[in-house]
Amino acid sequence: MFAKKVKDIMSKDLVVVSSDADIKEIIRTMVEKNIHSVIVREGFHFKGFVTDDDIFDALRILILEGSLPKKTADSLISTPAIKIDQEITIEEALLIMAKNNVKYLLVEEEGNVVGLVSITDLLREYVAE
Repeated sequence: MFAKKVKDIMSKDLVVVSSDADIKEIIRTMVEKNIHSVIVREGFHFKGFVTDDDIFDALRILILEGSLPKKTADSLISTPAIKIDQEITIEEALLIMAKNNVKYLLVEEEGNVVGLVSITDLLREYVAE
């Protein structure tokens, strides 16, 4: 069933923010790039993802309490940075997502992060078959 490899469908356009980026910077980046998540990195270490759901949760405080919380990317991470090899199949990637309850995976080639794959990418392949 999903014989295609992750490297065939991954996105190579990684949008990264530093772990100390504030919530406004993250929102600005997501809006400008028209994306649903950013990768959080501290130095050379990928820590995880901040998604539009994480932003919405933080903004609920603004709506309910009248002030935007002073949060950094590090404090907003809800999805850990799980890395997979670019040679695994789409089916294997789906299994990893399901087991870890995540929607994003970082893709590596020889230990270097070279892309990412999302549940949307995988589902797009599913309906294309």
